[in-house]
Amino acid sequence: MRAACIVCIFLVSIITDMSGMARAADSLELRRAARRALADGNTSLYAALLQSGLEIDQSIADVDENESDPGFTGLMFAVAWGKDEMIAWLRDRGAIPAVASAENVRPIDLALALNRDDLAKMLQVPTDPPEEGEKMPRAAIDFLGDLFSIPEPLQVFVSLNDAEPPDGFTQAIARRRDQTFPMSMAKHDPTRMVTHGDTRVWFSNRISDEMGVRLGVTTKPLPAQNGWEVVCKLEGRPVKVTSGVEAVPMPVEKITGRLIQRHGWWVLEGRQPALRNPVPAPPKAELRQADLMPLAAETCWVGNISLMTAMMDAGVDPAAAINPGDDYTDTLLERAATSSNPRFMAAMLEKKPSLRANHGLIRKAAQRAFGRGNEAALASLERPLSGVKAGDFPVEMINDLVSENVLDSKEPLFFELNDADPEKEVMAQIQKSLPTAVPFSEAVSGAFKQGKDEVYGSSYQLKSTQKNGTKIEIKISPEKDGSWSYSVRQTRGFLAGGGTKGRLVSSHGYWFTQNTQSWDE
Repeated sequence: MRAACIVCIFLVSIITDMSGMARAADSLELRRAARRALADGNTSLYAALLQSGLEIDQSIADVDENESDPGFTGLMFAVAWGKDEMIAWLRDRGAIPAVASAENVRPIDLALALNRDDLAKMLQVPTDPPEEGEKMPRAAIDFLGDLFSIPEPLQVFVSLNDAEPPDGFTQAIARRRDQTFPMSMAKHDPTRMVTHGDTRVWFSNRISDEMGVRLGVTTKPLPAQNGWEVVCKLEGRPVKVTSGVEAVPMPVEKITGRLIQRHGWWVLEGRQPALRNPVPAPPKAELRQADLMPLAAETCWVGNISLMTAMMDAGVDPAAAINPGDDYTDTLLERAATSSNPRFMAAMLEKKPSLRANHGLIRKAAQRAFGRGNEAALASLERPLSGVKAGDFPVEMINDLVSENVLDSKEPLFFELNDADPEKEVMAQIQKSLPTAVPFSEAVSGAFKQGKDEVYGSSYQLKSTQKNGTKIEIKISPEKDGSWSYSVRQTRGFLAGGGTKGRLVSSHGYWFTQNTQSWDE
């Protein structure tokens, strides 16, 4: 029976890991972690991201809600950031260097624009053999067709050396879009111009009247370089106008250069205007935790053990707050207590055994697991009971109740237990976690006072220093079922307090709060 249970847990964990992969396949958190892995040259982390749903040639660019995806792949980031080891690693795993950005920028274009011929060599592809005569190879024409980013649904009307292009030339240009035609299919009347609503159009299809632009290519052979000097012009992008329609000039975009092969790629040497590197700078090293934390938090929910292990290796701290600066945020270990993967908590503790020394964090995670009914996580967090008592109470009960309900403070904390000063053994136990705790008998109560630099005043002051503090009233009583009823009230005076009450239940070496109710005064 035990063996069958172990097998079931193992299968559930595998299924959970797989569902986590599908869930995170193209999240912004996954993309951000991928950029961090590239910036750090961390192949182990990037491999874990690929196993978790990241695709080798997908965009990992940051995308705001109202922005289009620029389409920067991992290989593009690696080239732009000069990460030669990552370039080699990505290529070994099948990254395709022909995949371009949304603006048709390829990794080879970035390498040459950055004057990094060493990186360009790492992107080498087979060189095209020369064509007969001065015929331009198909791959070269393909490249020219990608020089301009032309949005749908504009049609493209192509000319070559101010004449009708050969069918093969037009077809090559048209490989990425169906709406590409020779220039003879366009109509253009510069005296009248075609107007569609408030949009000025210079070219349109003579049959369907659909809007389009002219792509004019002029070429001059460079036999010594097996290339061509080219001028590419894109004319007539539609323009929105509100008034003065006749004065609107026809837009013309122009790119020139020498079309030659470098490392097997057709490129524009001496390109004008020069290609601008569109890839953002790499993230700073000090932001590593912030870059990985959003995905780490998501990974806790879905229970992807291999990915969390890789992120811990990369520097993610399970004891760190998910949202620094938020007083109510979880740590990763607390979030792990809610994981759907029964092996997830055990895997984190096995990866970093030193976490067990952080008793406060471990207890918070155990309380979270208890509240969620996560027995597997509780079993991983289980601790032995000491059997030692402080007064009439188990020391673990006192420690757990206080840590759950009272925050550490630099101000005095005046404790009262069942309407009296706590016994010495109980007070000593409380002071281990709360050094400023004292019995209530050491306080003087009177009129409400507030110091000049104090945020909150109080009606309770320490006799020896007159320093303001908070009164903590704890009441504990046993129940017939072995649990204990409790209440913890904190107050600084009249109508300045609140508290929590409920049951204390012993489980897995802890005293957990249950059926809690809170109030304010």
